[in-house]
Amino acid sequence: MKQLAIILAAPFTEQNFQRMGIPFFSQYFEVVVLQCMKWVTDNHVEDCDSSLDYSFIKNVESESDFENKISSLNAKYVIDYVGVTDKTRKIQDILHRYNIELVVQKTGTIPYRKKDALSNLVYAFFDPRYYFRLFRNFIKARFLKVEMLLPPDITLLAGSKSLDGWNAEAKEKIWIHSNDYEAYLKLESLEIKEDKNKPRYSVFLDEYLPYHSDFKLLSIKNPVNNPEAYYSQLDTIFSLYEMQTGQEVVIAAHPASSYTDKGLVFRGRRIEYGKTASLVRSADFVFAHMSTSVSFAVLYKKPLLFLTNNKLSKSIIGWNVETFARELNTPMLNMNHFSEIELKAIFENPVVDKTFYQKYTNDYIKTELVEETSQWEPFLRYLKEKNQC
Repeated sequence: MKQLAIILAAPFTEQNFQRMGIPFFSQYFEVVVLQCMKWVTDNHVEDCDSSLDYSFIKNVESESDFENKISSLNAKYVIDYVGVTDKTRKIQDILHRYNIELVVQKTGTIPYRKKDALSNLVYAFFDPRYYFRLFRNFIKARFLKVEMLLPPDITLLAGSKSLDGWNAEAKEKIWIHSNDYEAYLKLESLEIKEDKNKPRYSVFLDEYLPYHSDFKLLSIKNPVNNPEAYYSQLDTIFSLYEMQTGQEVVIAAHPASSYTDKGLVFRGRRIEYGKTASLVRSADFVFAHMSTSVSFAVLYKKPLLFLTNNKLSKSIIGWNVETFARELNTPMLNMNHFSEIELKAIFENPVVDKTFYQKYTNDYIKTELVEETSQWEPFLRYLKEKNQC
């Protein structure tokens, strides 16, 4: 059986196992995952869910180790989950030496604020390490003659906004739908009937902000450096909602989160894992920051309230929260200063702007021309046309 390789530089979890399409591709290929985190990043976090035992994962320690493992593959394609780093050109050169094509996927694009020169200065003020990274990248490009990236061989695109400058140069562009739309289709195929007697509720799309490992992995300063204050702010908002509506706020826990040793950070509220899509489907209202799972609220036409605070608003996270709210024409609330009258009005008159929601769907989830099949079916069809499976 031919092999299909996936390269990764992040902790391998059950969610990644599903989102990378490994169960789907395993029907046609021997899937091999090259875990490149130790080579690509200087910040090491636990690189695998300790509860999982996947023999197809091969750890890459260095550039030479990567080339050795690539040379032993019986594969023509490598799907990239590393992203653009200072190792990307090296990866491209090694793959091309062995006539292997790099497949770049953009299946989880979200709204983000593009930083102009002034924004860079402001962000650097609040996070000096960001300024250092900008300076380091300038030195590399100006004096060290870092080689420019080659165009991707193939790019998998979900939503029109996923076609960015680098992807636009790809030799082959294949349109698919997003990871969240795949989960949406699977949930809809179950034809679950709503229990009208079940108590109504709303949901918070948790992002595990105070403790998320991505901050360390990406060398980004975490703006939520006071977990108690952050969770206290959330509790104030949720309590006001619960008192006004009589509904509970359920926590859709981030897949990377672990609250068993964190105490009652959500003040005893119900925390659910692995049920985000179904929770949003039946919810009356959704609270969020900048989670990709906002897609479920869009697909199910649920009213949203985006939450920020003073510290978040001075970071890239807060800027992206603002962008989400603007893209969906939905309210945003700063948890440090708001009036209960303002909040009551939002809860009493929830608004879903269907025009903005539809545009978001086309921009970030799927274009109208993408068929309602498995997320990976268009790519598989391409491979079959090339006689690769």
